[in-house]
Amino acid sequence: MDRKLLYKIAAIVTMSILLLIPLALIEGQIRERSQRQHEVQQNIAESSAGAQTLIGPIVVLRYRERLRETRVAPETGKVTESTRVVEHRRLVAPESLSIDGEAKVETRQRGIYQARLFHLDSQVAGRFRFNAPPPSGDAELLDLQATLVVGLSDPRGVASDPEVTINGQRHRFASGKVDPEIMPLQPLTVTLGRIEAGKPYDFSLAFPLHLTGTTRLAIAPVGESNRIALKSAWPHPNFGGRFLPRERSVGTDGFNARWEVSHLARNFDNTLNPNSGEALAIDFINPVNVYLQSERAVKYGVLFIVLTFAGFFLTEILR
Repeated sequence: MDRKLLYKIAAIVTMSILLLIPLALIEGQIRERSQRQHEVQQNIAESSAGAQTLIGPIVVLRYRERLRETRVAPETGKVTESTRVVEHRRLVAPESLSIDGEAKVETRQRGIYQARLFHLDSQVAGRFRFNAPPPSGDAELLDLQATLVVGLSDPRGVASDPEVTINGQRHRFASGKVDPEIMPLQPLTVTLGRIEAGKPYDFSLAFPLHLTGTTRLAIAPVGESNRIALKSAWPHPNFGGRFLPRERSVGTDGFNARWEVSHLARNFDNTLNPNSGEALAIDFINPVNVYLQSERAVKYGVLFIVLTFAGFFLTEILR
């Protein structure tokens, strides 16, 4: 190969490396600031409330049965009787669930970094109709208790002490303990008390929910029939989750969205699992991400440098 051509190739490679070094330094700075932005968002979430997921309300029925067992010894024919107590639980979904709310978005800033918090003012209403479980066979049913449960991923975001009205009577939520297999999120509970076995129950409930969170709001459609309406002055919503709005309007003055989800479209067991994706979600995003734009610009810069010197190299080869 011509020595002169080798010198030209070496010069092209050297100049390319010299131009790529500052681009690499700039890209490192962009990644560092992007990571810092993520850390600021986490810090603000830790000091206020994180992304919120709402599951419920549902009714949890807990009861015990005393079973009588008769055993006959095969060798002696002796008959012995014994009893044992078995614990049961049953989850009841609301026949209808309605959530109407308006979210106000607040931008908090630390230095050059920003994070978005939403403040949701909503009204939750529902209706339950179910038959209390009867004893099985000749078993004796003991201590049938009913509890209303609402799950939140971060209860720190509850801005007030909500009271739930059940058939005209007011009750206060408590931070109760529920089996994580039933409600993996932090539970808010109302003890409904003891109910009678085999008896039909029909009651309506309503309560205000003022909820604060960071960036993302997800709602699980646990009801047999679900109607959810949300609006906000934030003009950049990102609708996600498994269920998209049936109706929505998005403009510079904000958005208005409405969901209708039936029990045929959702799996009840999956709605109780926040990791299953069986929910509707809104992300209050900023469509102009300066760090993402800068990272793309750096990648285009690398492309321009490579193509420019590749073209110059081909020109020298073909001459």
